[in-house]
Amino acid sequence: MSDTPLWSMARDASAETFRAALSARGLPEDRGVAALIMAARWLRKEILEILLEAGADILGSDARGTTTFTAAAYAAACRGNLADALASVDLLLGRGAALDAQTEDGTSGLMHAAWHGKADLARHLIECGADLNLTDCRGKSALIQACEARYIEFCEMYDNTPPPEEDFSKVAELLILAGADVGLRDTSGKTAGDYAQNAHIVRLIERRSGAKGCDQA
Repeated sequence: MSDTPLWSMARDASAETFRAALSARGLPEDRGVAALIMAARWLRKEILEILLEAGADILGSDARGTTTFTAAAYAAACRGNLADALASVDLLLGRGAALDAQTEDGTSGLMHAAWHGKADLARHLIECGADLNLTDCRGKSALIQACEARYIEFCEMYDNTPPPEEDFSKVAELLILAGADVGLRDTSGKTAGDYAQNAHIVRLIERRSGAKGCDQA
């Protein structure tokens, strides 16, 4: 264990063992960024706290632009107990993590929630003030991703059980009601309404589009 990199220990080592190793070695040259990201990916709140107490760089990113917060949001969207996941998310936000940080391909924490159809996570991030209209490298906002629901196809491709379509509709509804821009177009020229298949979501988008048109008039 003495030769194991701190970033690797951040996944599996006990909090006591990790604290002792960090105390003996100090933060690595990357100021603990790799270890923070690993701890966030596995929602290891105790390890995150130890690293942050030691001064690890909460705003740093890896070569792919992943930050501690985007790693935690991804983990909250696809693994673990939601309450435990949100505890890590809130810890990071309370310590100054960037809520709207985006990876190299433009993915934000809210987009992770939308892509995976996680309404409770999306609601929490919206309530924390997440930017509803950020777009990724394909021009897709969280709302477009929720309406597109491509994660269902992704799961089916790998013979995994996908979330029900209703989960994505719940995310889309939350975003629309929170004020997400329904007129944003992705790089293919499509809006959320072009992807939406749920009748309720289509009506919400039409109403919001109509209201926006009246405001502009």
